Amino acid sequence: MVVDESAMTDTPAPAAIHRHVDTAGAKLLLVGDHRQLAAVGAGGGMDLIAGTGARYELADARRFTEEWERAASLRLRVGDETVLRDYHQQGRLLASGTVEQAEQEACQAWLADTLAGRRSLLLVDSNDQAARLSSVLRAELVRLGRATEDGVLLGSQGTFAGVGDLVEARANGWALAGLEGNRRGPINRETYRVTATRPDGTLEVTPTLEATSVEGAAGLERIVLPPGYVRENLALAYASTVHAAQGTTVDTSHTVATPQTSHNALYVGMSRGRARNTAHVVTVTGPDDPAHGNVDDTIRRDPVAALATILNGDGPPGSASALATAAESTDTATSVRTRAELFADAVQLASAHCTAVWLDELAADGTLTLRDRARIAAEDGATSLTRVLRSAELAGYDPRQVLVAAIADRPLDGARNTTNVIYHRITDQHRFDPVGSTWTDRTPHIADAEWQHYLDRLAAAADNRQTQLGETAARETPTWVLDAFGPAPVDADERNAWIADVGTVAAYRELRGHDSDTDALGPAPKPGQVEDFAAYRAAWRALGRPEADREELELSDGQLRVRIRASAREATWAPRYVGNELAGTRQLAEQHRQTAALRAAEAAATNDDTERARLSDESNQATALALALDHRASELQTLDNARSSWLAHTAGTRAAGERAATELAIRHADAEPDTPVTADEWLEAHRAAMIDDDASREVREDYELDGVAREQQLATASQDLREIAAQEKTLSSFHLASAGMNEHEDGLD
Repeated sequence: MVVDESAMTDTPAPAAIHRHVDTAGAKLLLVGDHRQLAAVGAGGGMDLIAGTGARYELADARRFTEEWERAASLRLRVGDETVLRDYHQQGRLLASGTVEQAEQEACQAWLADTLAGRRSLLLVDSNDQAARLSSVLRAELVRLGRATEDGVLLGSQGTFAGVGDLVEARANGWALAGLEGNRRGPINRETYRVTATRPDGTLEVTPTLEATSVEGAAGLERIVLPPGYVRENLALAYASTVHAAQGTTVDTSHTVATPQTSHNALYVGMSRGRARNTAHVVTVTGPDDPAHGNVDDTIRRDPVAALATILNGDGPPGSASALATAAESTDTATSVRTRAELFADAVQLASAHCTAVWLDELAADGTLTLRDRARIAAEDGATSLTRVLRSAELAGYDPRQVLVAAIADRPLDGARNTTNVIYHRITDQHRFDPVGSTWTDRTPHIADAEWQHYLDRLAAAADNRQTQLGETAARETPTWVLDAFGPAPVDADERNAWIADVGTVAAYRELRGHDSDTDALGPAPKPGQVEDFAAYRAAWRALGRPEADREELELSDGQLRVRIRASAREATWAPRYVGNELAGTRQLAEQHRQTAALRAAEAAATNDDTERARLSDESNQATALALALDHRASELQTLDNARSSWLAHTAGTRAAGERAATELAIRHADAEPDTPVTADEWLEAHRAAMIDDDASREVREDYELDGVAREQQLATASQDLREIAAQEKTLSSFHLASAGMNEHEDGLD
């Protein structure tokens, strides 16, 4: 027996099924996607099962028409934010402005798709939002003659439903089977097309799995819904939350993505449509109440950046199941992250205390003046100074000696910020690369015995967890471990070394919350995260990755500049970047297609021949523009493919140039000493200089000099320059003395 757990099945339901399966002697196979939304209440069993590693996973997505979207959906599923650029270039991420503008844009797009005969979803964050937008869309469908204005009250939303409207069940109605010939009752979250209304509030509906119009629905089974069910458990189905859409496959989907949208909800919304999935992204946010701020607090973001925030976040409160939340709390208490964060905080406090003690000692012995010590205490750079000294300690240096050398190097007189000067003296003289593979290796040694014991316990706990992660990987061998290290060896010594290396990487992944199956390590920590960076470098070495920066250390300034120039040469033939233009072209083409569908529907709904002709003409023009823009998008895609090839072909040269530029900046030698010129340019400049000299040079050759003059010239040429300078000095003194005597004589006169 196969049970699909992806559609938010809560835990008690599979448990009950499991009991029946055991009684029947059958086999139960749970199938689902733990990356989708969890069940409300005691749910999330699929997520917990997935967390144990006891699962098989589908590696391919087959729903989508476009090949690129199949791979992109899997990357979006695991939270790879780089995939957002692909969605953007394909015109799937729309910068919609405020929430109200995003809602209006999504409604217009959904309406156009529906009028064009596509089955479409409009997904929002809340039921209240869905009810409001559904009411707006119903009014448009009534205007276009697709639904009747008169209808039956839906009490759960305060809206009405008439013939032609789409409605959604909000509760199972098993008891309605047999009512007026019903073969079955309504099913929770199933959608229906209204085919008839009755004065008492009863609705006759048909399922919409295959029906896209009233005519198409006529041949399907009829279900009669009594007034009580209609009033309490039925809602318009034009807009819905992702909880209702989960498990559905349609032609297109439109998701209103706001700061309240969770990662799971975004993934569900962007993976429902076969042909097209579009996110209408809220890019302008601000205070929802004047009491909470003013217009100056408004934030404007790029749609890619807005969605990246969603992927990096944990989602709004309540997005996880109760069991998953409880399990996560237990895991957090024993994770590397908890212990490492406590360790980092404790080390920071201990290092700050040591730095202050060392500065006081240097002031006491005269190495640092009392005035400079007072200035350091009053400045804001103490944290940065503590971090750089901790970096020195992690790299194997004595931090106190590093501090003493920086202060004693030369006087600090005239420094506007004494702490900054000391900091830069340290960083100018050293490059700190942390060593050690365990937290115990990186534990500082301090004088306070109790504090030292606390640090040692935290380090030991983190190391135990690191070993545990390595042993778990040896038993289960996740994909990233298999790709990076291969299977665990059989030999005991080799296996222990394998576990140590894998545990080092796994510990860093847990520390940073990195769970990619394809990227073993993930990005480096941000500047200033000293302890995290030490763990990152340990993981880097455990993976056996090359020390690329060591090569740049051994190159001269000239060799580094050659690499920078080589990188610049590659840039001269780079195809231009057309990503934004490509995205805009695709978005504009889709807008014209939507306009064509709306104008065609309006033309069909009007009885005015002149108005019908005008609307039909606008529809045809919009269709033609969409086709022209599709052709332009094809041309831009060719350019974009060429740029992708260029990026791949020149990646090595450009990366070497960037590393060379970084190394020159560290050496403070990043400015070119002279403007580089070619040999031809140099010769041309030399000739021009000679011509200028010739214009003012007196024509005098050797044959114009008599014998005495020639001998004087040769004697001067062979005379030592120091002798000439001495003669000039003597003559100068004589002339000055003569001038003074003349002035004295003039005074006597």
